[in-house]
Amino acid sequence: MKFNINSGVIYSWIKKYLNLDYNGLKRKIGRPCKMNLNKKLKEKETTTDKDKKIKELEERNAQLEMENDLLKKLRALVQQRKEQQKKKK
Repeated sequence: MKFNINSGVIYSWIKKYLNLDYNGLKRKIGRPCKMNLNKKLKEKETTTDKDKKIKELEERNAQLEMENDLLKKLRALVQQRKEQQKKKK
């Protein structure tokens, strides 16, 4: 969906157009919507931004955990070699 519009909304637009022609698609006079489109789009953007940030942080966390495991294994190998050298002396 290129414009992030729900298929149900598009279907209702088509239905209104077929039943009432162009006049069915005009904005109705009266009390306006409480939440405007810009605010809705900003909310969607912030949730997608948050999702991206969470994904980046999870990837970074996994990378750091792997690095930590590698360093632990390296430390164990170094300690093992030191112990072997002490036994040889």
